[in-house]
Amino acid sequence: MLFDACPGGAGFVIEIKEKFREIVKRALELLDCKYCGEDSSCISCLRTYSNQRYHNLLQRGIALAYLRKLDQ
Repeated sequence: MLFDACPGGAGFVIEIKEKFREIVKRALELLDCKYCGEDSSCISCLRTYSNQRYHNLLQRGIALAYLRKLDQ
């Protein structure tokens, strides 16, 4: 479930709904990484400075499987 926390809404949820397929396609492109295995991740796909405490947990294969189902 998604919702805007701003009073009256900021319009982000509506925009996500309207562009959902485009967002999923772009996420699939980002996760189509040639630098790491599906049981891992790297800075080219999922890892960032801000999520470094979770790097050992990030597996792009799990995200790929989920997004592929959404893309059907």
